[in-house]
Amino acid sequence: MPETPDISAAVPAEATPPLSEGETAESAETTHVPETAKEHETMLDVHPAHHAASSWKEFFIHIATIVLGLLIAVGLEQAVEHSHHRREVAEVREELRGEREANKDSFRSETTNWRWETAELENNLMVLAYLQKHPGTPDEKLPGSLVWFHASAPNTQAAWDAAKNSGVTSLMHREEVEQYEDTYNKLKRIDDARSLAYDGMNDASRYELTDNRLSHLSPAQIAEITTLTQIALCSDDLADEGGGVCAVGGGQRAGSGDELSASLHARRLPAASRRQHRQHRIFPSMRIEL
Repeated sequence: MPETPDISAAVPAEATPPLSEGETAESAETTHVPETAKEHETMLDVHPAHHAASSWKEFFIHIATIVLGLLIAVGLEQAVEHSHHRREVAEVREELRGEREANKDSFRSETTNWRWETAELENNLMVLAYLQKHPGTPDEKLPGSLVWFHASAPNTQAAWDAAKNSGVTSLMHREEVEQYEDTYNKLKRIDDARSLAYDGMNDASRYELTDNRLSHLSPAQIAEITTLTQIALCSDDLADEGGGVCAVGGGQRAGSGDELSASLHARRLPAASRRQHRQHRIFPSMRIEL
C-alpha cells in the first residue's frame, strides 16, 4: 500500500520577512492592518478624475458629471429645507388655529358683556339725569340705582407674536399674513376700548368708597360721574369712527377716541391720578373673521 505523501513537507512555507531587532511577531502583524477610512465631514465632495482627460469630449463629460452631481446634492438639501419650512408653517398654523378658537370664545363673552354694560350705563345716565333735575332725592325714590359691574375676557395674541418673532410668517402667503394682521389689530382695538371703558366706570364709581348714598352727592359730583359714565359708554359702544352716538359734557359730540381719552384724563378723580395715561381710539363698526 503506497504511503500518503507529506503535503506539508511538499508545499514550501510562505516566506516571512525577518523581524527587526526588538520587534515581536504581534507588532509586525498589526503594522500590516489597514486603517479605517475616515468619514467625510463635508456634504458636497467632488472626487478627482482617475486619469486626465485625453480629449475635449472626455473633459466636457467630466465637467457635466460634476455639475450634475452638485445639482443633485443641492436639490436634496433644498428639498430637506423646504420640508422643514413646511413643517414649521404647519405647526404655526395649528397654534394660530387654537388661539383663534380661544379668541372666538373671548369675543362671544365680550359681546355679551358689552350688551349688559351698555344697558347698565344707559340706566346710570337716566338715574344721574334725574338726580341733576331733583338733587337730594332719597335713594329709595329714585327711578333706579347705579350699577358699575364690569366683566372682561381679553383676547390673546401670544401665538401670533411668537410666529412673527420667529420669522415663520415670512414663509406664509402674504394674503394669509395680512388677514391675520388685520384680525389681531381689530381685536387689540376692542381690548383697548374695553380697557378705557373700565377706566371710566372705575373712576365714576369711586364715590362709593366714601359714601354710597346717591342722595348725598353734590351737583359737581353728579356732573363728574355723568361725564365719566358718558366716556365709558362711548368707549364701550361699537360706534362709527368719529364719535357717532357718543356725547360728552352736556351734549357735546366727542370728535374722536383721543378726545375721550384726554377728557377722561383731565376729569380723573384724585385717587386715580397715579394711573398712567394711555391713548385709545373708538373702534369703528367692524366685521372680524375668526
